[in-house]
Amino acid sequence: MVFAFTMHANITRLVNCGVFAAAAILTVNVSCFAQAPTVSDSAAASPKKTLVLTGGVEHSEKLPSFDERYRPGNKYIPLEGTIADRNVGIWYRIPKWMAAHIWGSEKRTEYYWEDLRTGKIRQEPFTFLARAQQSQGWQTDAKGDIWQYSAVPFITRTEGVDEFTIHLVSSMEPVETTPDRFVKRSRAVQIDVGVKDNVIRKVEQDEQIHIFAPIRDGVLRCDDSSKVFDMDGNPIRIEKAFEVQVRSQPYVPVNFNRGMDMRASFYHYLTEQGLTNLIPDQPAEAPVSSQFPPEVERLVK
Repeated sequence: MVFAFTMHANITRLVNCGVFAAAAILTVNVSCFAQAPTVSDSAAASPKKTLVLTGGVEHSEKLPSFDERYRPGNKYIPLEGTIADRNVGIWYRIPKWMAAHIWGSEKRTEYYWEDLRTGKIRQEPFTFLARAQQSQGWQTDAKGDIWQYSAVPFITRTEGVDEFTIHLVSSMEPVETTPDRFVKRSRAVQIDVGVKDNVIRKVEQDEQIHIFAPIRDGVLRCDDSSKVFDMDGNPIRIEKAFEVQVRSQPYVPVNFNRGMDMRASFYHYLTEQGLTNLIPDQPAEAPVSSQFPPEVERLVK
């Protein structure tokens, strides 16, 4: 995945609301933080609509320790070409109201921050420009249900002036689906490394719970709760935010992406899971070479 960020704090933004899971970013443009009392859709703007995690969907109390070789102060050993080579991806069903070839969002509102070591809490909401686009729903099964592909595990690298950041997304899984809500959980590790000395400066683990809910046809609210841990798995802080996503292009199957035959991958997954009854009849015509235009495809993970 290719993306441009100059603000370290916003790297986690790419995991929020399923951007990594949705696996298609067109543009991300984050401005300086600015106070803003409202967003475009008043039904979704109120910070009083805090993130409610019910039905057992809660953050972990503690995470396992990360690989000891990556402790701050050690020389960075490239993860690229190791974990990335084991990328197999997963498929999971999504609600039909959540499917669209392109969802677009303009702003992001952060409304809760808590330091779990000191107990300090900040609840003053602020909204900032965060334009992004993503795709949700890549294949349809024989029963008409829509499925999404997530290329986990995968790695991205962001270059900075004096440090680069490695972001490893290790897992992404749906945990709850109801007629009016879809919830999934993801985990990632972020490693900051000095450019000149190749020494690891900081390692943080992140567990996120993403909640999608329809506001009306073609408009979604996406809440996310991020719990950050140190490399030993001890909790550090919690951050909560939301954004409104608007459908700009309706759902169509994605048959090819970055040279990968997504339809073949989907059929293989269904076969491996013993769900051959869900494999749809193949159309007589061959699928087009790509369902994303070239300027989008190069940014798709």
